[in-house]
Amino acid sequence: MSNCCVTGYVCAGKSVCASNNYFSDDISTSLESYILNAGDTLRIMTSRTPSSSTDNGFAGEICWDSDYIYLCISTNSWKRIGLSTF
Repeated sequence: MSNCCVTGYVCAGKSVCASNNYFSDDISTSLESYILNAGDTLRIMTSRTPSSSTDNGFAGEICWDSDYIYLCISTNSWKRIGLSTF
């Protein structure tokens, strides 16, 4: 799979390469079966803003924009955390 958004990290002993919410062929089970070990940094490459608190999403999805971090807490149910300079 090309255009990976998570690379160079190890998940359950295998390299992780995710794009459009799917793993590459070397990992045959879903994301929810794994815990991602990304050291001290996790980078989400592209910003995305849910259109509302009921926008499409699955529990555990995380996205961001310049003002908020968004977390989907259950199917189609988003919460957000405001960002500020520190």
